[in-house]
Amino acid sequence: HQYSFRDAAWPIISNVTAHSYSSGNSINQHLKQHMTMPVRWTESIHYLLLHGVTEVIEMGPNNVLSGLLRKITNHIAPYPLGQTSDIHQLSNSAERNKLVVRLRKKQLNKLMIQTVIARNYNKDSLAYSNMTTPLFSQ
Repeated sequence: HQYSFRDAAWPIISNVTAHSYSSGNSINQHLKQHMTMPVRWTESIHYLLLHGVTEVIEMGPNNVLSGLLRKITNHIAPYPLGQTSDIHQLSNSAERNKLVVRLRKKQLNKLMIQTVIARNYNKDSLAYSNMTTPLFSQ
């Protein structure tokens, strides 16, 4: 059977190429590739991170992709939408904001730890101290 697709309203991330596309003409080819080629899940998630994605919706049962996403990054909030009860979390903006804030706090904590444990390779400690700024003023 031959199918035709209109151009997508939003970019589609191909799990085969780990890049976006939106042309209706490309959809057939990408779907064929998706059936026969390996999925590049990690690269696809990195693509999302590089393009500022902070929330994703998983459509399907069992939250498998949300679990895989959490193994790669905690900078993207997944919202599984496999059951009717999942709609509440997705539609409740206060609950979504709490999840995003919690993820951002985790990210900030990791960055602060990396900053504290990073080795100072600058031999001039005065120059080093002038290049760094305190996080909080006293």
